[in-house]
Amino acid sequence: MNGVGVKDALIGAAERVGYKEFRKAKRASADSNSRLGIGMAVGLIPSVGIHASAAYIKLNEDGKVVLITGTQDTGSGAQTGLAMIAAEELGVNLSDVIIKSGDTDFAPWDGGAQGSRTTFGGGNAVLMAARDAKEQILRAASYVLKVDKGRIILEDGAAHVMGSDISIRFPDLVGRAQFDAGGPIVGRGFFVREFPEYDRDSLEGYFFVPSLHDPTFVAHIAEVEVNVLTGKVRVTRYVAAQDLGRCINPLGAEGQIQGGAVQGIGYALYEEMIHDEAGLTVNPSFGDYKLPTIADVPPIEPIIVEGHYGSGPYGAKGVGEANIVPPAGAIANAVYDAVGVRVRSLPMRPERVLEAMDGLASRKDD
Repeated sequence: MNGVGVKDALIGAAERVGYKEFRKAKRASADSNSRLGIGMAVGLIPSVGIHASAAYIKLNEDGKVVLITGTQDTGSGAQTGLAMIAAEELGVNLSDVIIKSGDTDFAPWDGGAQGSRTTFGGGNAVLMAARDAKEQILRAASYVLKVDKGRIILEDGAAHVMGSDISIRFPDLVGRAQFDAGGPIVGRGFFVREFPEYDRDSLEGYFFVPSLHDPTFVAHIAEVEVNVLTGKVRVTRYVAAQDLGRCINPLGAEGQIQGGAVQGIGYALYEEMIHDEAGLTVNPSFGDYKLPTIADVPPIEPIIVEGHYGSGPYGAKGVGEANIVPPAGAIANAVYDAVGVRVRSLPMRPERVLEAMDGLASRKDD
């Protein structure tokens, strides 16, 4: 297992929310029928490494970089992150990277947008393809400029000779490379974790290979208000910290943290598939199946923790799914802090909270 940043994530979340101060003050609610509480939980999700990813990178005659990937973007902003990797490695602006994906007629293999693996798997493939293309660019520039490639850097869409004013723009370089310096510049990348050797005949139980997984760690803290008359739980503040190793796209990562936390809050307080005795779903529509809306959750406060590097590009780890893990635990702990009862069934609907409170009262009477 690579870098473990759960401690730093937990400390960061606690400092942001003022956890110690909250516990000492134990503030009273403005509503006399409500009680305030605070709770925390940690979790992890591994970036699945058993699926392969591939990518191609082509430097066009106009100096644009074409990134061809089988990786799909399901709204996570993954393709922006992949483009940022290519731009960083090749020394071009992000706006100069053109992404082509999602068409099996031309796109290379990818294991799919699942298991928090897009940045981990697809990102590594893009990094490998970019470095392959970079090496070709350096060789071509070395040939054209008549200098050792070790003296050349790629920056602002051009190859520059260090310590001099000599440079060549990518459009000019590609034209020369086509005929004089090795042909078209096309980089290839293929990433897959190597499966360790093992004796299949002697294997018993579940086979887990840590080297095939790259976990990302999260720590969440929730403040809640519990109405002791109705049992309703309202989340009043929510802080979510995540160990990302090296963050590729901070704005996109914050959005993933926020989205995952909201899904986890829905799992904790609202979402439930209900079936009748015949096994039929009795709440099949979004009118009956409650999802949290912007009116049901507070602003999610994301914290990005870096430094505990993973095996992704530049040490990056996966983002989104891990944030679905802690909300139920954090909210349940906050409910316990507020009213002194453990609600052990999800979602924590008002009637379940009241039932737990009634059970506590009955035990005290006994």
